[in-house]
Amino acid sequence: MPWNTAGNRAAHQEQVRKEFAEEYARRAAAEKEEAYRASPLGQARRSYERGDTLLQISMDLEDVRARVVALEGAHTDRTAMDVSETLNVILAEGWDFFSLSTAFVHEGEQPRDKFLSTGQQVAVRGRLVGTYIFTRRLGERPVSALG
Repeated sequence: MPWNTAGNRAAHQEQVRKEFAEEYARRAAAEKEEAYRASPLGQARRSYERGDTLLQISMDLEDVRARVVALEGAHTDRTAMDVSETLNVILAEGWDFFSLSTAFVHEGEQPRDKFLSTGQQVAVRGRLVGTYIFTRRLGERPVSALG
């Protein structure tokens, strides 16, 4: 294709843009699919399709952060996570709730010397993790909420 005409150059540039956009869309779709498969919802669907009897999912329930304020003390701030939507979709996927256990994952601490006194105050940081066990629902699988 000769490059001496503006029309040929513009057509080539448009073709390159189109190919780039298609490749970008393919990669974005692959990344989205990979993220879905790693999510609790993707795990639930895959487990059901494999015919698994039990499903174990762990999710963060609370984020705990250490905060030290000068002349005041060491404090812990907690932020609760709402996992009810995730749990509802897992149940709609054909699983029944069986049990829950929790564990605090200690990620560190921030000490502070007491003011005009001996000793230290310590603020802890970490996360509260809930591990849910689901059993496969007997009977016909319900209509999936995942699409």
